[in-house]
Amino acid sequence: MFKNLQSDWGRILPYLFFILCFSLSLSFGFYTVQRGILSYIPILFVLTGSFYLLTTVPLKFYKTNFPKLILFGLILRILFSFSNPIWEDDWARYLWEGGLVSNGISPYLYSPESFFSENTKLLFDETGSEILSRINHPDWTAIYFPLIEVYFSLVHKLSYYSLIALKIGYILFDLAIVYFIFSLKNAKSAVLYFLFPILLKEVYANAHFELIPLFFLLFSIWLNEKSYERTAWFVFGLGIHCKLFVVFFIPLLVLQWSPDQSLNRSYFIRLIANAIYLILGVITPFVFLPILLDGNWSWDLFSVFTFGREFEFNSLLFPIIRILFQNQARLAVILILLLTTAFLFLQRKKLFRTKEKAFENTGYFFLFFLFLAPIVNPWYFLFLLPFFWKTTGKKPSFLWLVAVIPQLAYLTGTNLGFFPPRVDSFGFYNLPISLRITEFTLFLIIFFLEFRIFSIILYKLSNILNSWKKLGLPFKKGKRDFYEEDRSSRKPNQN
Repeated sequence: MFKNLQSDWGRILPYLFFILCFSLSLSFGFYTVQRGILSYIPILFVLTGSFYLLTTVPLKFYKTNFPKLILFGLILRILFSFSNPIWEDDWARYLWEGGLVSNGISPYLYSPESFFSENTKLLFDETGSEILSRINHPDWTAIYFPLIEVYFSLVHKLSYYSLIALKIGYILFDLAIVYFIFSLKNAKSAVLYFLFPILLKEVYANAHFELIPLFFLLFSIWLNEKSYERTAWFVFGLGIHCKLFVVFFIPLLVLQWSPDQSLNRSYFIRLIANAIYLILGVITPFVFLPILLDGNWSWDLFSVFTFGREFEFNSLLFPIIRILFQNQARLAVILILLLTTAFLFLQRKKLFRTKEKAFENTGYFFLFFLFLAPIVNPWYFLFLLPFFWKTTGKKPSFLWLVAVIPQLAYLTGTNLGFFPPRVDSFGFYNLPISLRITEFTLFLIIFFLEFRIFSIILYKLSNILNSWKKLGLPFKKGKRDFYEEDRSSRKPNQN
């Protein structure tokens, strides 16, 4: 058995078998939320452990078998698309708001609860009413920006309130992302991304739309690599429009030009021109996309910004910042990130000298943002995958595990059965503080392993001990105590 694991296919097949079993169990209803959230933990361990073996397979294997592995990834996506979401209900709002936009109704003006009355409910059939009943926080209007709402609307027009169609549509973005990763990095990075278990679960089982802003992000980086600089910044603006935190990847565009470039007048003119294209990318969907929709779509983005201002979930360092700065905690986070950005800029010659370093350090910056952010959903970490694949070193990287650990955030008090959800607040999402401490501890362990910090500490200790020996300080010898003097060297008592 262990000899088989030494071959490339021997290390690949266990994961392919386990992830296929997981997809089949979800799509055929063998595994459901009724089994309890704790049943997911051993599944996560098995998938993570077997996926690690994939990271040990050499690049040459992925180049040779690239089409086969991508085809297998497509089959998995189709299977997961027919599964029911597990411990997630965001999909209901996606489908509902897509239906509203398709009927010329602004989801920014009418919250789901405004359709609970019998008069308005008659506008929709049983399917719409069932989806309406599953929406969490029905008192909130839309919390997503227009470009995402248009995708929901297009899916609704193609297939009426179809969750399967919503998921299948993501495959187009996913294939483009694979191409960008393949072009920017290599075949191994692309395949590891495409087969990543958390990606399959969060996007194709739970229907999260994060692939759309990730597509625009990588598309902009690819365009910038191909010297389509202005277009790259415009597309990057579209990514920010879809998900505001995409802005934290901007160092890759700003500093990738040339870290040695002097800060002269032409540099700042170029930066201002690119910033204009970025702003155009952000605001264009607000101006032109409503024209494509039926009816007069008015705007009220109060809920979009209120969500980020009031909600807090799975925050790691933010509770400490809140204790220190109280009501100004979010402002403090912004200032910390601005100072970090200034540091990256000052250290650009060292941190962004090569493309590999630029990708990796941009990923660290975004991870730092996630550590500080008040809202840290598990699927946000999927944005790190294209930036944290280290496929050229002799030893496999552990950085991809940062996208696995946040799955512990599903162990909310309600899912664990510790207490019932509170309807009048965010009580459903309460996460035990001990679990967040566990998450952060696991993150630290990953970085210790990744950067061989344990080895460095032992090396430093060894140097210190050797220095002590040279200074003639006493050490333990044989069974003698550490501080026991060597009696053989004592002088006899002169008295």
